Amino acid sequence: MPGRTLAQRLTKEGPLPVKDVAYIIGRIGAALDEAHRRGIVHRDLKPSNVLFDQYGEPYLSDFGIARQAGVGETITATRQAMGTPGYMSPEQIQGNEVDGRSDIYALGVMVFEMLTGKRPFTAPSPAMIIVKQMTEPVPHLRDLRPDVPSIYDQVVAQAMARRREERPESATAVAAQLAEAAQAVSAAANRLAEAIEEMNGRQKEQETAVA
Repeated sequence: MPGRTLAQRLTKEGPLPVKDVAYIIGRIGAALDEAHRRGIVHRDLKPSNVLFDQYGEPYLSDFGIARQAGVGETITATRQAMGTPGYMSPEQIQGNEVDGRSDIYALGVMVFEMLTGKRPFTAPSPAMIIVKQMTEPVPHLRDLRPDVPSIYDQVVAQAMARRREERPESATAVAAQLAEAAQAVSAAANRLAEAIEEMNGRQKEQETAVA
């Protein structure tokens, strides 16, 4: 597919606008839910596996280590890799059975990374990253990006809950919360712009009257 990956976009542009993040997660979330309905878990969701076409539309790629939920055999013959440290869910790290909520965890990591330009857990080695994932709380998103809606912190924390029972049931549920908050931010920005324009208009009228 022509274009670039989400990882490449983040490297070039850094943190993305809230509305862009909501849109990308909406598209990827829909693709994930469709896979989950078919009993397929991606297991390696990360920015380098999201591709943009020539029109800027995002697509989920690389189901190379996808596994049918609850089944021991991989969909492909690939067994070497089980995921990527930093994005792998705790149950993947522990070698337990996975389901769609394992991908929800990685989706939460991606939201954090798209908004801050950084992954929630970083360390010099993969082993140290995994230790952090299993022992440390999810960092507060707004500590790095204060301008994002406060609910985004909650969405990321829920998606990255260590216990999968505490995560949202679907990727589109995550996307819906992000989209709703993004729309609220956009509406507030429009109201602010209108108010500023109105104030500037009144100021010009007053200056004209004084002159």
